[in-house]
Amino acid sequence: MLNPFARTTTTARSHVQHPAAMLQPQQPIHSAPQSVPMMTVSPQQHPQHPQQPQHLQYGQVPAPQYDPQQQQRPGHQYQGGGVAASPYAQQGVTAPPVYGGVVQQLQGMNLNEPKIDPAVMPRSSVSGSENLIQQHNTEANQVPPPPGSRFYVVDSGNCGPRFMRMSMYNVAATADLQRDIALPLGVIIQPLAQTHPMETKVPLVDMGPVGPLRCGRCRGYINPFVTFLDNGKKYTCSLCSFANDVPDEYFCHLDGYGRRTDLISRPELSKGSIDLVASKEYIWREVQPLPILFVIDVSFVAISSGLLETCAQSIKALLESLPPEETTRVGFITYDAAVQFYYLTPSLQRPQMYVMTDVTDVFVPLEETVLVDYRSCRSVIHELLDSLVRLFPASAAASAPVVGSALEVAFHTLESTGGKVIAFISSLAQTGNGILKPRGGPKGAADGDKDSSVLRPQIPFYSELGSRCAPKGVGVHLFALSDAYVDLATISEVARLTGGQVYQYDNFTSRAERYRLHCDLHRNLSREQGYDAVIRVRCSQGISVKGYSGNLYDNNNKPEMGLAVIDCDKTITVTFQHEEKLPENKVVVIQTAMLYTTSYGQRRIRIHTLSVSATSNLPSLIKSVDVYTLVHLYIRNAITEAVKSSLQLGCSALLAEITAPLLAYRKMCSGPQTGAGQLILPDSLKLMPLLALAALKSQLLGVGMGVTPDTRIFRMLQFKSSPLYKTSNYLLPYLVALHALTPEHGTETVGEVVLPPGLPLGVASLSQAGIHLISDGYDNIIFVARAASFELFTALFPTLASDLTNPAPVPVVPEGEDEATNPSVRMCKILRGQYGWTGEQQPVHIIQQGDRAADYCVFKRLIEDKVQNHPNYTDFLCSLHHHIQSKISG
Repeated sequence: MLNPFARTTTTARSHVQHPAAMLQPQQPIHSAPQSVPMMTVSPQQHPQHPQQPQHLQYGQVPAPQYDPQQQQRPGHQYQGGGVAASPYAQQGVTAPPVYGGVVQQLQGMNLNEPKIDPAVMPRSSVSGSENLIQQHNTEANQVPPPPGSRFYVVDSGNCGPRFMRMSMYNVAATADLQRDIALPLGVIIQPLAQTHPMETKVPLVDMGPVGPLRCGRCRGYINPFVTFLDNGKKYTCSLCSFANDVPDEYFCHLDGYGRRTDLISRPELSKGSIDLVASKEYIWREVQPLPILFVIDVSFVAISSGLLETCAQSIKALLESLPPEETTRVGFITYDAAVQFYYLTPSLQRPQMYVMTDVTDVFVPLEETVLVDYRSCRSVIHELLDSLVRLFPASAAASAPVVGSALEVAFHTLESTGGKVIAFISSLAQTGNGILKPRGGPKGAADGDKDSSVLRPQIPFYSELGSRCAPKGVGVHLFALSDAYVDLATISEVARLTGGQVYQYDNFTSRAERYRLHCDLHRNLSREQGYDAVIRVRCSQGISVKGYSGNLYDNNNKPEMGLAVIDCDKTITVTFQHEEKLPENKVVVIQTAMLYTTSYGQRRIRIHTLSVSATSNLPSLIKSVDVYTLVHLYIRNAITEAVKSSLQLGCSALLAEITAPLLAYRKMCSGPQTGAGQLILPDSLKLMPLLALAALKSQLLGVGMGVTPDTRIFRMLQFKSSPLYKTSNYLLPYLVALHALTPEHGTETVGEVVLPPGLPLGVASLSQAGIHLISDGYDNIIFVARAASFELFTALFPTLASDLTNPAPVPVVPEGEDEATNPSVRMCKILRGQYGWTGEQQPVHIIQQGDRAADYCVFKRLIEDKVQNHPNYTDFLCSLHHHIQSKISG
């Protein structure tokens, strides 16, 4: 048997030449400074540091500045609040000083000859991988753990960070101060966020005939921050300070501290997150379980690519896995050059198909029988799904699918009830309603970097259709399964405006992508979700809502925003502005209220309440920043600018936004002892440059990366609506050496899998003979170096080693095997362990070093290295420092 990992000779390739060269045992090559939007600084060797021994460990290239092997250890990474440990400590060499976690010293750095030590550059400890799960109490003004870390929340009156995550947990007392520190005040809201198994479920409160208790002035809901007066007969609203009467049915005496004696038994007065049972005045049409309508492409392209067969098999399996106690109404529409309806009733042995050939004036001929109960019509539905491939053979003549007409029919089908549309698309809509024209080459523009118009809708049809769907509670999820251009910039509008989600598979013929489709469908159908929703954010006097951003629509200029469908993975961004000066230490309350119908047909109100404090103290404001939320607000703004103007302007906007708070901090908080050779990074902002650099190198904003318009739009939509833990992982992937696992890695402790420590995202972390995992929250990539041991790979992935060209989607845990003796068991747990509690699964891609495209797929995720025209992390920090210095010197 040939060894698939045998060393082969390959030619040099320009776009991966630098990373590939660094995997070879040779001296490092220092390239010239690269061109970036600001002055670029090339890092130089530290003269006071001794030359490191010229030997290789873990395949890393010896560098004169630092020992990469030490970089793996979290204790040797930059840690705020003290002096960072140095890789030279054991050699008796003094480390570059770090002053109180606020100033990171760049040794010997000046405007003419800047130098920086990569060993002390700020890095994230990946997902809290080396720590046991931590408890987070939701106390006021407390910055939560990183979104990807392991923690569980104890609701102490403020809602948990999974539901609402602020950019700052202190608010500037004045608008001028907020402007001077150049930090936006905003919140990322995930109303139906999935809770950790160790967390208490959101309590359901039924207030009976009284209904939800609301303020008579601002209409805010009662919450833990209201104050009761007059022996419990009145309460003061925490949002507008209005004194409200307490209904007799809700009255309770107060104790000696002015608190209700029934406080413990009242979740609405003690918990930051609750669900309220909606009373009759909140119900404007018949409430029923969430209907699901599948719209399936049966055109020639869909059949020949395997889309039709895969969709039919997955839908059949997933419907069968739904809980038997749930009442699920489903329907099916197919389309090619015409639209096909299916008459489904329990009395039929086979479904009856009706064809609509006039696709410009669409209607629903069988409205009452298109949607049927799955359990009662199970056999006829299975017969339909099994027969679709036979009904539409691959030998049929090729024809352009009527995408717009099919979506319009789906809207009319659900118009009276609301519900969810799951539509599959394989080709550009070139017939029927909503005809689209190809823009550029076969995948759109050859490179949308210079022409941002390909990132904007070319016709208003799909936006108008979304605006019609949303008020009726019809949400659309789009699955684009095509290597060719389908113009997601245009058709995605119907999903964006209705609260839906867009999925893209640009290599659907691969086995891993088909598995991804199955996993995405499973997540879409099984996660907590609702429909027919409206959401509103209220806040205390002195600040007001500035704007909403996300997959929602403007509800006829009302203060509430509309959500046709909502699920546990959707986020909404809200920004605030000052209206007046806030008193020092004033408690500022922010409350999110969402009225929605659950998937099983109950009308509820989800309430999240959070409090922060107003202050004029600059250190307190800076210390209260949550850098992940902050940078995500910046990136969302940059995406908006990139779509509106150009990618270059979007990147410039992001650079300007991350520079502004560092410049403000330098001017307002640095002391006279701060020299020109010091890059000031507040502890709370130390990861901001790395996160921004990752965005500039990603498919979101990366210029010159060869990203197709469809892929870029997909990533933008995904980033703007996904949970923060997913998008943070996308920016900073998890890199680990699988060949260096210890016996405890992959074992379970306190219900959590012990994960190996994350490595710095640079090629120096890769071993010449190693096997590495790179996980970005959406994909698991196994990178196998040329000299890697085939025996080791077989031990880790026994189910994949037999067919590397067409690997199984995800390794299967061997039955009856012990994790202590079988490394493949621990490997499977590591692959599933990072976010295993969410139930999500990602496909596994095997990449062997030497393939041009595959190598680039790995190296572009190593964000600390130079990629194309984008600088490495060291140069980026130096250029950022030079830009700040030039602003100061002026």
